[in-house]
This record gives sequence, C-alpha cells and structure tokens, in this order.
Amino acid sequence: MALQFGRWLDPQGAYGREALSPIYHDYSGLAPIYLQAGGREVLRDMIVEFAKIQRAKGADVSLDVWDYMPHDFQAYDTLNASSTDALSNIVSAIETRSERSG
Repeated sequence: MALQFGRWLDPQGAYGREALSPIYHDYSGLAPIYLQAGGREVLRDMIVEFAKIQRAKGADVSLDVWDYMPHDFQAYDTLNASSTDALSNIVSAIETRSERSG
C-alpha cells in the first residue's frame, strides 16, 4: 500500500522515496511529537523506526506502543481499557506541552 501511495504522489518518480517519506525529514526544533502504535498493527515497525530516527536527529519524540492493540485501536474508546488509557495519554501529552509553552 505504501508503494501505491508513492506512485500516486510521485507518478513520474521525480521526487524519490526520501522526499516523499516523513521518516527522512528533520523535525528537530519543531513542536514535540507524541506517537502511539498498536503492537499488532502493520505500521508498528515504521512508527518505531520513525521515532528512533527523529530522536537521533534531535526531535522531541515520545512513543507509546500498546502491545496487543491493532491499528486505530483508540477508536474503541470506552469499549477497551487500553483505548481509554491511550486517549487519556493523548490528552495528557497535549496538556503537558501546552503548559510548557504557556
């Protein structure tokens, strides 16, 4: 699927993978980034790698991996305790960053 998105975004191959992929850009100096990933989602490894690379570049990145959750598990809201906790963590991350900048 990622390859197909690349073909849609760059049909003539003029830009290349590095220009299209957020993993290669430098987010240091920007607002803190808070990421969540389900441990059983297809994007897990990409999310973990993105966090690792951005930390190495100096970006302020936090990552929580919810071991047994699928992609978009936060949408379960109150139907799943992990979803409720993840949503609470998002709120906390926003509040913490808002307090730092205020």
